[in-house]
Amino acid sequence: IFAEAPETNRPDKNDPNVIYYEAGYHEVETGVINLESNQILYLEPGALLKSRLNVNGKNVKVYGRGAFLESSPTRLTIGGTAYMCMLNNAEDVLIEDVRFLDAHTYNIVTNDGKNLN
Repeated sequence: IFAEAPETNRPDKNDPNVIYYEAGYHEVETGVINLESNQILYLEPGALLKSRLNVNGKNVKVYGRGAFLESSPTRLTIGGTAYMCMLNNAEDVLIEDVRFLDAHTYNIVTNDGKNLN
């Protein structure tokens, strides 16, 4: 019995447009991952990533069965309000199956985007 169906669509770790995190704890030194057009961020099941996301571009995908962890004190803000994922002028973005843990405020904030799922 599975709580979730096994994954069948993992991206190629060697693809230069893929940022791939394997199971385990990971901390981004700057506290933020910046994604641009045609990039994929994949979190393997069991991956725990201490980072925020900033998406600027088109055709971006963030998925997997891993989780993002609140990255205080490296919070990014909009008018003084912190967020975990900012979609800034982004288009054709898919965020699927990942979890945002221990968020103190907003999980996903958009600013002038199109086709955001």
